[in-house]
Amino acid sequence: TNGDVYIADGYGNHRVAVFDAKGMFLRQWGSAGTGPGQFGVAGGGHPHCIVLGNDGLVYTCDRGQDRIQVFDKSGNLVKIIPVIPGTGTPGIGTAGSAWDVEFSPDRRQELMFNADGGNEVVWTFNRLAALAGGALEAAPGQGILAGFGRPGHNAGEFTFLHTVAADSKGNLYIAETVGGRRIQKFVPRRGKGNDLHVFTPAGNPQQLLPHYDPVK
Repeated sequence: TNGDVYIADGYGNHRVAVFDAKGMFLRQWGSAGTGPGQFGVAGGGHPHCIVLGNDGLVYTCDRGQDRIQVFDKSGNLVKIIPVIPGTGTPGIGTAGSAWDVEFSPDRRQELMFNADGGNEVVWTFNRLAALAGGALEAAPGQGILAGFGRPGHNAGEFTFLHTVAADSKGNLYIAETVGGRRIQKFVPRRGKGNDLHVFTPAGNPQQLLPHYDPVK
């Protein structure tokens, strides 16, 4: 709200860095390690994402350690939200389950979406349920409502699922990197008898091309 810029400096320094609107350095937090408030070293850059919620909290992806760490704007750790523990275990060929985070467009941001590139699944969390409870670390699976996706190149499947973004209507745009190299759009529809959002590929699946050329 004041123009400050929050940066996930994961590939170099395993920290969050904050600058003001004029580019002046303000503060930083985080270090390499496995403890609360630290970020993993193996398996790529951590923190791998950083997103500010309407609640004023800073959500960061500790990808290699399969968790979303939530801080206040001063860097005080508020909550650790596990995604799929064990995905980022060194030596099994994956790079963790917390790659990117996005929120639903409602004011309360009731839903939180997590791009899990290690398992090729987009997980839908009840954001408030994931934050609930007095413990610093949530229980594994706490707040997870549903997930969609599986490995592959067909419509609705993912290869190196990397980032997720939502528009004002709640449509999701999922980007795949490396061997995927495409963007898929998913549209929400209400489940019967509950408030779960079920996402299906938008349009004709036959028109989802495997590759997109960069804009020139």
